Amino acid sequence: MNPEEELNLRREVRATVFRLARAHREAAPGMSLAGEFAAVQARLAALGCPDPERTLCRWRMEDEAAFDLAALVHELVAARLPPVPARPFATVVMPPPASPPSHAHPAPSSTGIPGLADLLDDMLSQERRHRPPH
Repeated sequence: MNPEEELNLRREVRATVFRLARAHREAAPGMSLAGEFAAVQARLAALGCPDPERTLCRWRMEDEAAFDLAALVHELVAARLPPVPARPFATVVMPPPASPPSHAHPAPSSTGIPGLADLLDDMLSQERRHRPPH
């Protein structure tokens, strides 16, 4: 089987599993994507996969576990974040920056949402600060 085609099918299965898991979490348990899984299984067979049913089943189980892990991390991080204040923060209107020269590359955004690793590092450092000395 062509590795690139297999990778594309793998991604398709992952996207389908995640979409199905999100639908179940959002109270749409009747949603079924069996047709999409059957189409992937047929394409696996057409590509010469020795056991397309087992391959699809293994991929689905791995992706369901990955989604559950991501949901658990999300819940744990959300539980550790400080509560949102009752009234919103005041907004400050900033004048637009001067336009960069046409040959300049855009600077990477430093105001984006912090990554999971940054949040976990911050949480661990706060725990260390609040622990009494031994």
